[in-house]
Amino acid sequence: MRRAEQQPTQRHARALEHQKELEATAAEAERLKAAGELAQLRARVTGQEKVALAEADGASAAAELQAQTTLAAARRAATEQDRRAALEEAAEETAQATEADRKTAEERARITRAEADEARATADEAAAKARTEEAAQEIAARRKAAAADLETAAETELRAAETARFAAETRAAAAHAEALSSLDVVQIKTRVAARVLLADPQADGATLAAALGGASASRTSDYRKAALGLIAQGYPEHDPDLTTTPAAGPATIPGQNEITI
Repeated sequence: MRRAEQQPTQRHARALEHQKELEATAAEAERLKAAGELAQLRARVTGQEKVALAEADGASAAAELQAQTTLAAARRAATEQDRRAALEEAAEETAQATEADRKTAEERARITRAEADEARATADEAAAKARTEEAAQEIAARRKAAAADLETAAETELRAAETARFAAETRAAAAHAEALSSLDVVQIKTRVAARVLLADPQADGATLAAALGGASASRTSDYRKAALGLIAQGYPEHDPDLTTTPAAGPATIPGQNEITI
């Protein structure tokens, strides 16, 4: 029973010991990792220090070389000949710079003149276009006014023609009325019937009777016959009763003793 009770305790002790070994191993690994990173960091710092030292050495050597160059140039320029040469060189450079400036100014002036010429040409073109448009508008206005004048003249001529036509019709009507005034009632009504038949050769008796002022059927028939005879003689271009000497006494229609309006 004691041995059985001691077994779990031993197993637990071994487990604790194993756990401690694992923790110790992990701690050692962390320590080694940190040591490695520290070594890398030290190496990088050392490398950067070497680079900085090299750059510093280079800069120092360049500065020394520049100083030596400057000193040599100063020594060369110390002599009169070198100073004269330097002055001549400076004068030549100045002349060259002046010539370059002059050419630049001339080129700028040329460009400015070209731009001014182009602007003047554009302005002249716009002015010419404006003058052309103004002239076209003036011509259009004159044509419109001329058309209006022609229209007015045409209307005046038309009114004059209408007036002349009306006057002629009035004169013709007066002459016709004066000519008809020499005819009797039968002759006048015969011409009324002839006008109706000339307008409509198929006019019926009712139409003729209405034109004749409500004549009876027999009188309307007599007037039709008389009108057809008158038309056969050339009426209305030729009116035998107005172009020949009228017969004595009143005109009558055969078979009719009296005609009333």
